[in-house]
Amino acid sequence: MAINRRNFVKVSSAAAVAAPMISTSLQAATLLKKEPDENLVVQNIAPEYHILNKIAYGPKEEDVALLKKKGLEKYLKEQLNPKEEEENPIIAKKLSEYTYEEKFKAEDGGKEEKVTTKIQYLDKTASELWEKKQSLKGKNFNLITNASREVALATFLKAAYSKWQLREVMVEFWHNHFNIDAFSDRRIPVFFVQFDRDVIRKHCFGNFRELLEATAKSPAMLYYLNNNASKASPANENYARELFELHTLGEDNYFNELYDKWKEVPGAAQGKAIGYIDEDVYETARAFTGWTVGDNSNTGRKNERVPSSGEFYFQDSWHDHYQKRVLGVEIPSNQGPMEDAKKVLDILAYHKGTATFLCTKICTRLVSDTPPKSLISKAVATWMKHHHSKDQIAQVLKTIVLSDEFQKAKGAKVKRPFELILSFIRASDMDFNPNQKLYSLLNEMGYQLFQWPAPTGHPDEPSYWTGAGMMLKRWKAVDLITNKYYPKATTFDTLDKSIEQYGSTATSFVSYWYKKLIGAQPSEKTKNDLVAVLGKEGKESEAITIKEKERARKTVASIAMLAEFQVR
Repeated sequence: MAINRRNFVKVSSAAAVAAPMISTSLQAATLLKKEPDENLVVQNIAPEYHILNKIAYGPKEEDVALLKKKGLEKYLKEQLNPKEEEENPIIAKKLSEYTYEEKFKAEDGGKEEKVTTKIQYLDKTASELWEKKQSLKGKNFNLITNASREVALATFLKAAYSKWQLREVMVEFWHNHFNIDAFSDRRIPVFFVQFDRDVIRKHCFGNFRELLEATAKSPAMLYYLNNNASKASPANENYARELFELHTLGEDNYFNELYDKWKEVPGAAQGKAIGYIDEDVYETARAFTGWTVGDNSNTGRKNERVPSSGEFYFQDSWHDHYQKRVLGVEIPSNQGPMEDAKKVLDILAYHKGTATFLCTKICTRLVSDTPPKSLISKAVATWMKHHHSKDQIAQVLKTIVLSDEFQKAKGAKVKRPFELILSFIRASDMDFNPNQKLYSLLNEMGYQLFQWPAPTGHPDEPSYWTGAGMMLKRWKAVDLITNKYYPKATTFDTLDKSIEQYGSTATSFVSYWYKKLIGAQPSEKTKNDLVAVLGKEGKESEAITIKEKERARKTVASIAMLAEFQVR
């Protein structure tokens, strides 16, 4: 179901007054307030554009051609089985050429110095990065935070250029689902490379049970949710709470307001509770005591410390070894190392409530804000069937993307700022070199890459991203991204080429760019409005010259401001 055009952009009078600042003409301001042509969005967009807007960061011409040639089923199979040796070489090239400044204090404690350095952390293990942090003896924190910044840089480049676009979309999904604010603790940046590379990316198409345990053992997650210091009597409940509420069963399966005792929860007496209450959270927190990080911590015993390895570590003396009960399942006393927590992960990963919560969330991300129940049911059935499959998540994605419901959901999602900017860069073939100013631009639109402060992750609700003030920021951002002055993250060489090739008339230029960005021909009214932005009102046949490059740039940006481009 498409987004209702009357509800997508409700611009206040104040925002309408502010809109002309984005463009050089009053006509462009009118264009920015234009409601989407619902029939165009739903019916006329090319099927390849629709698909790539959902399983990629928007269409590039070569991807459109490849999808058209191979067909969706074969194209999807390749996307779900990415081959590193076939990755776009431009990513490695840009990473090898990228430099930034590292700040550090001189050994004598003197003036802060700056050194220009290249990418250096992305291939390092957690132990290697931990060793470097230890060698700094608590100083020069910026040297370590740069590890997380390198992950962000690589994320931008892969989203823009990767051949394996669906992987990048799902990496963002799982990062958001298992959200960690990489800068909320000084220790987290050391381990964020490992969290991205060896946890999220490694398992993004794999088995959810394996992904769940990998996140639970990740030092970044252990620090973020304070489980690294959780010991028996009393256990820290932060991780256990988010494990239930955010990572597995979700809020809809929380029944504490209905039931005070575990036996009252339907199914609990048979070891198959339909949902959880606070008691399950407390018991789970006990199960995860002793799950920590090899960071040289004091164990609490005389002259004994946790090893300084930079890896996950189980400290048995911190663990609560007594019996536990989670969702009605009895966990006996004195099991082997980590067996209590692993049993809890089994219970949660294989619960139908988890399947429903996760499949609904994936369908909401890929399909629409209100995915059809029929599609969710199909996805849940696949999820449950493939509980133990190595490609469980890939099987679920295949079910969703090849469904009739997916094909019908054109224009049913608002692009979040990250995908809005990346889809514009990809569709327009701009050369892309991300920088710190680009992060600031995204922050202004409410998107904080790897820095969302709450464990919930970024909202996936259109109301958060499309208020009047937020829409003005989105319009401003797509205009700025084409600007050579700020944020200087792109080079728009393809604009000059398009003026030379399609600028013989205003109409041909507008039609070319509209089709290139949106995948359809503009309606007569939209075409006329865009011609007016070019300053060619009533002169559709008039040629565009390179001297009018600024108006041409504004026109292309205006197309990206249209609701037709802002949805997917």
